[in-house]
Amino acid sequence: MPASSPLPSTYYDNPKPYEQELAERRAAIIAASPEPHDHYLDNDTARQGIIPRMLETMQQQNKTYAVIDGFPIAEQHVRIVTLNFQPWEIVLASDGYPFLCPTLDDSEKRLSHQRATDPLNIGTFKATKAFARGNNSFDDRAYIRFRV
Repeated sequence: MPASSPLPSTYYDNPKPYEQELAERRAAIIAASPEPHDHYLDNDTARQGIIPRMLETMQQQNKTYAVIDGFPIAEQHVRIVTLNFQPWEIVLASDGYPFLCPTLDDSEKRLSHQRATDPLNIGTFKATKAFARGNNSFDDRAYIRFRV
């Protein structure tokens, strides 16, 4: 589902170093399972299978990589983006938006499309958790857009 606004010309991602590996592992567990996919919307046992490794890797947050979680961040892990003297539109969002778009409305539409087409988050976009049945998101969401 294409966004109605053009994609930004410069994009910086800040993924957790282990996140993709764990998402792939979770997707593989679901693919190999005899359980129907609907089972995981109510009881994501595949996520439970990756939680020990997630907890282990989370011990390194703000030590070997930066996250905004309310704890001090080691300065050497903070990305600095230098802007030139022209107008910039900046969009910052949490990882609850699997597809970051130039507007909140477009980002919400992409999230809704993801929920409708792949609620387990095991297809093109893989995550360490699914949209639990009855939830409109699989993670917390924060989105801010401003001009400088």
